[in-house]
Amino acid sequence: VKAVIAEFGGQKKMAVMLGGCQQLMANWVRQGHMPFKHVKSVAATTKVPLRDILKPEIVEAANWILEQEKNAQL
Repeated sequence: VKAVIAEFGGQKKMAVMLGGCQQLMANWVRQGHMPFKHVKSVAATTKVPLRDILKPEIVEAANWILEQEKNAQL
């Protein structure tokens, strides 16, 4: 989340861009992730990979699904 905020030029600039407040951005930093509903638009406007934006549990689940699909094709 910190890398994403840096891409936007700070918490306040990112908040304005997303229609939120700086406190919301501070919460995301504290939590270490942002809500899923913002991920697509944020990823589209930054160079930060999706895996670095999503909650770790979501990345882990997506990797597990991909592995299951790969094994099913073998």
